[in-house]
Amino acid sequence: MADLQKEWLGDIHDRFGSKAETVRTDISKAIDAALPPSLARAFRGALDLTGAGTNPDVVEALSICSNHS
Repeated sequence: MADLQKEWLGDIHDRFGSKAETVRTDISKAIDAALPPSLARAFRGALDLTGAGTNPDVVEALSICSNHS
């Protein structure tokens, strides 16, 4: 799984380039704005536990959602 995570992080950089950190920040702000604190923590925990938080498609989907909030 560690190799996949590294690959995905590279894919995120390829998709977003120098804006990758801004995208992560925007997603985090959107999660905080949309969810109660306990659910936001649990959601982030699920993203971390499953590795989905570094899946480039999940990051892109959450980025699109964060821009529509």
